Amino acid sequence: MDSQVLSALITAGELGATAISGFALIRHRLNKLETKVDEHNGYAKMFAQSHEDIAIIKNDMQYMKEDIRELKERGKK
Repeated sequence: MDSQVLSALITAGELGATAISGFALIRHRLNKLETKVDEHNGYAKMFAQSHEDIAIIKNDMQYMKEDIRELKERGKK
């Protein structure tokens, strides 16, 4: 076999192996990124729920303050 052909085949094999390992690394990194995104989305959902809960608590506190004012006014009479 001609040395140039042999050299070309070896080079092609090395390039193929490099490409395959590169794709494996990219796939691994994408999986890690997807995991991080899923974790972030979980925190984002919890934050949104907490924000709603805080709004409800603030509303309840306002009603309680009004009730306390009314009770104080009744107590003065």
